[in-house]
Amino acid sequence: MEIYQKTVSILGPEVNKAKEMMRFVFSASTRFCDEVRTLAHPEKRKDFISETYLLTLAKLINMFATLDALKNMKACVNNDLACYKRAEGILNRGNVDAFSLQESQNLSIFFATNNSVTSHLKKQLEEVCMYIQTVYTCTLVF
Repeated sequence: MEIYQKTVSILGPEVNKAKEMMRFVFSASTRFCDEVRTLAHPEKRKDFISETYLLTLAKLINMFATLDALKNMKACVNNDLACYKRAEGILNRGNVDAFSLQESQNLSIFFATNNSVTSHLKKQLEEVCMYIQTVYTCTLVF
């Protein structure tokens, strides 16, 4: 049992960082899509849009791609996450919180799926009318 406690105590902070990264990516992509939705509105397209604002949005697109590439490169994260989940499961038999279980499954899927960041972003952007023109305009500035 001591080895499982050590595993949880060592990997716990790192798993929490991974959870925070996942939450950040999802909230940032939602915020980015809100900004694109605002820019894609027909009335807003007539107004002046600053180059700095477009550059910031382009840098966000670059950040999403970079985070996705970094996440895809690190296969050891999946191994460490599986080890942590196994140790935590053994230590917490019978005391499983439904929210923690769901979050753990989401985290596993997030790290196990290649290109999950850009796929999630693309899925959200597809709900925005005229998103292609807006994103294209942002990338021209970059």
